[in-house]
Amino acid sequence: MPDVISLLHRFDGCLFESIPVGNYRLSIQGSKGHNCYPKIDNLSPYMYDEMEVTVYENNGLATIPPAILYELKHKWDEWYFNNLTVREIQWLYDSLYLYSKLEMQEMMYKLLDDVNSGSIEYEKECIDVCVLSHQITNKDGIFLKTNIIRRMLFKLYGMR
Repeated sequence: MPDVISLLHRFDGCLFESIPVGNYRLSIQGSKGHNCYPKIDNLSPYMYDEMEVTVYENNGLATIPPAILYELKHKWDEWYFNNLTVREIQWLYDSLYLYSKLEMQEMMYKLLDDVNSGSIEYEKECIDVCVLSHQITNKDGIFLKTNIIRRMLFKLYGMR
C-alpha cells in the first residue's frame, strides 16, 4: 500500500485534495481550522503529527464499517476523526482499501451464486476472472478472511 501522506497535495490554499481509497475518499486536513497538531497553516503534510480525517463515499459522508470505526472510536466526532496520528491514518487508509476489496469480492461471489443457481445468466468464465481479480490472498495464494486481515493490520501497525 502507498504511504498515504505522500498522496496529499494542496489545491486551495491550505486544503489538501481528498484521496481515493477503494470505494471511499479520504479528506485529510491540517491547518489552524482543523483538529490537528500542530495547528499551523500550509505545512508540508509530513510536518503534522496529527490530522483531521473525514471519510466520503460518492453520495457524501460515508457509513464507516463498524469494525474500522470501533478501532478509532476514541477519535470519532460524529462526522470526522479528530487528531489521527500518521500511523492511524495509514491504518484507516489500508483498512478501507481492504474492506472495499472484500465488499467487491462478496458482490462477485453473490453474482456467481446467482449464475450457478440459474437465477441469472452470465458467462461463468467472465465472472470467475472478476472474482479472482478481487481476491485478497497471502503469499501462498490462500484466501484470507476479514478477521484475519484485521489481525494482520493490527499487528503491522501496533494496534490491539
